[in-house]
Amino acid sequence: MEMIEAANYTKVDSRSIDLLVIHDMEYPERLDAAEQVAKFFANQKKGPSGSSAHYNIDANSIVQSVRDRDVAWAAPGGNHDGLQFEHAGVARQTTAQWLDSYGEKMLFSQSAPLFAAKCKQYKIPPVFLRAPDLTAQKRGITTHWEITRAFSKGRGHTDPGVGFPLEQFMNTIRKLYGRPLVVEQPNKKPMPVLKQGMRGHNVKIMQRLLNYEEKRAWDDIKADGIFGSRTNEEVREFQKRAGLRPDGIVGKNTWQALYAARLMA
Repeated sequence: MEMIEAANYTKVDSRSIDLLVIHDMEYPERLDAAEQVAKFFANQKKGPSGSSAHYNIDANSIVQSVRDRDVAWAAPGGNHDGLQFEHAGVARQTTAQWLDSYGEKMLFSQSAPLFAAKCKQYKIPPVFLRAPDLTAQKRGITTHWEITRAFSKGRGHTDPGVGFPLEQFMNTIRKLYGRPLVVEQPNKKPMPVLKQGMRGHNVKIMQRLLNYEEKRAWDDIKADGIFGSRTNEEVREFQKRAGLRPDGIVGKNTWQALYAARLMA
């Protein structure tokens, strides 16, 4: 598999890969689409407005832009625990257009085997996740649109579009995966205990959930990944509303209450 390294991504020491995310490139169905989009990622100016994906897929090739161990910049809310897969085509395509001769080769000969292999490699169940599954911390396969619904209040990217042949694609992945599915979807690893003074992506997730619970507007907590005094105050207020001990420590019960509040928002 060819590697054309993207300019923008985040190197990390270690991470748990829990999601495989389906995207479209918003680029025509060309035989060099994977190469061209990989070059686009490689030639971007480095900076916070950049983007990238792990794999770029067309009808005759797959080009990698970011190594699995690192974080691609593709779908906020699903970046730090996801692998991102770009497919040639556009979100407005109909199902018939996705299933033309080009699309069939791309989806069923190129992409589905890669998805099945990654499911096996990272022990991810080949099940499709909707937005409530994502906020409930399930593991599996999803789309950029479902991540937008789950973590960006439905404002953002909608790819790969309503015409994407999701059922056929998932059925092919399951067939290639070749193992019986368990009924229950395994959850991700338990969220860590957080307290004032800590930093990192899990703090940012917690801050976003606090904002969702309050349905805030002008007084949003800044989701900066820093557990400071303001965040501590808001955690304690939330714990009081949830009937929990207001100690400012985000443990199992507080995480559960935050996710439950998000699902009811």
